[in-house]
Amino acid sequence: MSKSTKGAMNLRNTYAPSGNIYQSHKATIANIDAFDVSQVLEHRKGDSTVVVLDLPAVIVGMTYDAALTWYTRMWQAVEPMLHYKAAVLVIARQTKTHKFSKHTAIPHVLHKAGWDWQKEICWKIIEDTMHQFPWPCFHLISVFTRGGYQLNELAHLSVRDMFTMWYDALSPETRGVSPLPVEMYKLCYELLDVDSTSTVLDPFAGSGNSLQAALGLGANIIAVELMKYRFNDIVTKVKQYE
Repeated sequence: MSKSTKGAMNLRNTYAPSGNIYQSHKATIANIDAFDVSQVLEHRKGDSTVVVLDLPAVIVGMTYDAALTWYTRMWQAVEPMLHYKAAVLVIARQTKTHKFSKHTAIPHVLHKAGWDWQKEICWKIIEDTMHQFPWPCFHLISVFTRGGYQLNELAHLSVRDMFTMWYDALSPETRGVSPLPVEMYKLCYELLDVDSTSTVLDPFAGSGNSLQAALGLGANIIAVELMKYRFNDIVTKVKQYE
């Protein structure tokens, strides 16, 4: 077998989800594609849902139309299974020409589906993220709600200040690719009044930091992660809270 064939097989094995699902009293974590999230959303609990969309960096390189199609398909899989009272925390990295606002792809999808844009919490310009992209990008956190979901406005300044401190402490080559720390997510959840009656859904769980923060506040979690090695890491982290 050639090196290129072995490389392709290893890559396919890395990205091909196993379909495994870890379940406990507070957590449901699945190694599946985000578009198959409806398989686990039936496990949601509590009175409200907070969706964390820490959007994959690959979206930055898409055209607007391609991103719009991708977001629409993803949201059609997620939205029907949510509580009516819900909030969406969007963490995005967008190209300079597509500054994150109500007029770009994911806000367009959310707004069209009846979600209300509440506020842009904070944003920073990333000048070249590890040389992956030849353009400046925007790193932003925004909130959308529906069903009369109320924000805790007192937490807004704390989120913005912590984001600035965290971002400024990063080295230039890690800005834009480093996951938000657990404490940063906790502050975002305080803005959204997440507690033991909430379910936090993260269809792109990645580092698992969003889930650790939610469990630390007593919330229920539902998570989807495509990569098997990340899925295993997330399960290990989550078990520490149980």
